[in-house]
Amino acid sequence: MQTIGIHPTKKDRKITSTSRIEKSFDKQIDKMTQKKILLSQYNVPIKSDVLIIIPFYNPANSIRMVQNLLMVLNKLKNARIPYHLIECIFPNSVQVINDTENHTVVHSDSYAFVKENLTDICISKFKDQYKKFLLLDADMIYTSPDWYDKVSKKLDAYEFIHGYETVRRIDANFYGYNPEQHTPFNLKNNKIACGFIFGFTLLWYNKGYFQPECLIGGGDSVTLYYIMKHNNTDNMYKKVMYRPTEIFKYMDEKLFIEPCTISYIEDEIAYHLYHSNEANRQYTSRHMTMKKYLKSMKDRPMLCDIIKKNDDGVYEWLDELKEEINEFMSMYFLNRNDDEIN
Repeated sequence: MQTIGIHPTKKDRKITSTSRIEKSFDKQIDKMTQKKILLSQYNVPIKSDVLIIIPFYNPANSIRMVQNLLMVLNKLKNARIPYHLIECIFPNSVQVINDTENHTVVHSDSYAFVKENLTDICISKFKDQYKKFLLLDADMIYTSPDWYDKVSKKLDAYEFIHGYETVRRIDANFYGYNPEQHTPFNLKNNKIACGFIFGFTLLWYNKGYFQPECLIGGGDSVTLYYIMKHNNTDNMYKKVMYRPTEIFKYMDEKLFIEPCTISYIEDEIAYHLYHSNEANRQYTSRHMTMKKYLKSMKDRPMLCDIIKKNDDGVYEWLDELKEEINEFMSMYFLNRNDDEIN
């Protein structure tokens, strides 16, 4: 079995090249908009019936990621918006928040992408109290003060929503942003935003679209892939993600999903707070590396075959593989350089 290593693919190199061009952030943000992003407050909800779920994990102890989280939490707290932060602590990572009321802490000794896993744990904790949820990345903020009421109203009519129409990835100083990305439910160009903010009902969640086992990342893309594949979206699902079948084939085998009603928040712009540049994420190479690793094993397992849940409900790598995969994943998170400023 070969040793895991990061080797950028052609697609990653293309992203890197593009990102170098985009480092200038030639789309400038005017001072009024910049002030609105930094200082504006959200409205207190008319009806507090949507729980905001914020999964957070910080394997490399990034300062920038903590700053982003604190800004997100501050806006929610000031508007008395119901939220729950679920934080996963890895070996050598530092717990960020000490808030027992809106905070759950879980632990894992396996470095991995656990956003969907943490969300799954949080829903099991609150499913008797809430029937509507919004999965909010810990680096996403809205500019519309009444966004929460829009989400609540939309989830009265639809089972799943993208929480925006447009995403802007802003730079470290809020001076500019890269070309806009759009929800695939209303695609305006070839730049698709797959994740960041998902709104959904408990009914949708129980249909099985949500995939908490995506420990190599890309779980939001996997979710959108199946939503669009099962809901007559004119084969748009094929454009949503790079999808190595050796990793995710088991999902096709186990999913017999009912259609669901889908929508998005019209005219809503969400801002992605900066943490390093997009090229450092290695969206393609990390999946290709895991694909080659799985193929190198004698029994050719899939991702679901090499994970197990710990006592906190967090997926971890199997004991016999943990040291090797942890070395790869910990170096991956370090190499993202989330505190880098261009």
